[in-house]
Amino acid sequence: MKISDILYITILMQRKVKRMNNYNKWLEKEQEWIEQMARENKASAIKMGILCIPACAILLGLIGLISGGGISGTLQNMLWGAIFGVVAALFIPLLMPRPRKVYAKTLGKFTGSLTSEEQEALGSQMLSSDVRRMDFKSADKIKQKIMITKSFITSNTGKGFFVLIKLDDVEQIFTDVVDFSVTARSHGVTVHSYDEAYSIEFRYKKPTGVVSKDSDVSIIFPTRELRTQAMQYIQDFVSQRPEPPTILGA
Repeated sequence: MKISDILYITILMQRKVKRMNNYNKWLEKEQEWIEQMARENKASAIKMGILCIPACAILLGLIGLISGGGISGTLQNMLWGAIFGVVAALFIPLLMPRPRKVYAKTLGKFTGSLTSEEQEALGSQMLSSDVRRMDFKSADKIKQKIMITKSFITSNTGKGFFVLIKLDDVEQIFTDVVDFSVTARSHGVTVHSYDEAYSIEFRYKKPTGVVSKDSDVSIIFPTRELRTQAMQYIQDFVSQRPEPPTILGA
């Protein structure tokens, strides 16, 4: 083998390693974001646990005072309330979301079927200066991050949920309005609260003869303005394609 051939092969291998590093670097950045969410959840759990102890003590103390237990009865109730608060504080972290675990599971679900070339393209585009990023809080006040490129869309939530959309395989993009209601009952009184969420839904290309009216994957936004902004980013990218996907409005 000639020296020139060896040098050529070496350069190709270096380029391949560099491309693969883009995917790994992107994964590292995503992991940093999830780690930050995990730290915030932990801090929130600690804060809730600390507040739970005096809150339970005061609540049971007031119950003892109202029931006529006197000073000793009130103090005893406060002691039991503090003990109950400590127990509750220990269980609060168990109820908090575990973004690391959920992220690893959902990331594997969406990226496990990608080829090495697709992984390289994903990492490169997510790290490029052309990527469009949106940070906001969802309707349930959970942090959410959306990244939009010419070929991919990713969505991460503070609970660890991850969604990947391959725009190259999308046939139709349509928007919709999701109505939902919350019912609360107290002392025989029922209160209904109605709200709306705004979605962008993506329908993938199907084999010939297969027809589906349902979306394959969707992203939910808390406001119409955020959805409009995301749609504008998506249209800016897909409009450059020779055969862009069909876009339908709600």
